[in-house]
Amino acid sequence: VTATVIAVIVFSKKNSLEPSGALSTLVPSGSLSPLVLDQKLNKESEEKAAAFHPVSSDRNDEYVKVFIGIKTGEDGVHGVRLPEIQKTWLKDALDSGINIKFFSNKPRNTNERNTEMESLMVPVTKCSRLPPFASITCKTAAMFTYFLEHDTTSSFFCNFDDDNYVLVRNLQRVLTSYYERGLRDVYVGRQSIGNGYRIVQPKSGDIWVHFLTGGAGYCLSRELVERGREHLQMLEGRKLPDDIAVGYVVQEKLGATFIENPLFHSHYDGDLWETISKEEISKQVSFGFQNKQDRLYGKQHFPEIPEKFSPEDDPLMFRSLRCFLLERDESTPHGEAGEDCPT
Repeated sequence: VTATVIAVIVFSKKNSLEPSGALSTLVPSGSLSPLVLDQKLNKESEEKAAAFHPVSSDRNDEYVKVFIGIKTGEDGVHGVRLPEIQKTWLKDALDSGINIKFFSNKPRNTNERNTEMESLMVPVTKCSRLPPFASITCKTAAMFTYFLEHDTTSSFFCNFDDDNYVLVRNLQRVLTSYYERGLRDVYVGRQSIGNGYRIVQPKSGDIWVHFLTGGAGYCLSRELVERGREHLQMLEGRKLPDDIAVGYVVQEKLGATFIENPLFHSHYDGDLWETISKEEISKQVSFGFQNKQDRLYGKQHFPEIPEKFSPEDDPLMFRSLRCFLLERDESTPHGEAGEDCPT
């Protein structure tokens, strides 16, 4: 598998950010013209992407250590998202030695004791009084602070959303492959639809920020996080959406470029159920399921798999996906086929 990247500078008045930080309408790359390739960015990213070659071993001690931070809010803490993660891929993460934490400014219901989840929750009280836009960026900054202050052994920091299903073995393989090839300034994931945003800077000139979408998840090497610590811990000061703010720091403050890896997927991936074969599902890193719209929309942006449970019992289709993977003895630490899966 070869990860490719398309980085563009778009000469258009659309798809920009004004100085106030207000996000404009997202414009699909296919509708923008003309496109000018940023040759330096493209060349550096392709060189990094060429190093992608997953290792085959399943031994935990042969993988780099990974930290995963997940931001969550009302729908995660008191809704369906965190329970669905706990029922499915959280076990894989813990069994694989991944340091995973959930960051929220919404307290859990103390009448519903959940010892396992309580031990993994990190309260972010300073973000609770901010507007939703700023609160998310604030929580992302808190995740970087936690990583720098409390995790001294992980080689990679990863951000995923609470509607992501992460195939943790594949994530470990991908990140280990970069590390073993000597890449230390790693910023890997998937671009969002627009291939960059313009930030209007009247005094110094506009810039185009190329960033990786939080909807598919992204990872940064420890070396990159350490170099950018003063900027990443103060993301909310950028007045940008959190994933764009991270891309800005990596590009403008650290002089690094992203690696676009096609194994990362978000709920924005169009018609994913038609574009990815059943044979390829178990080779991916992440999927996203959008449960805020109708279920058909969510399924169209999720791999096509048999529905093993009712929508009430499997609102994000995570349980059905886990059964699909277990039945093929792929991407889970123990390959225990049939675990809570109807025949």
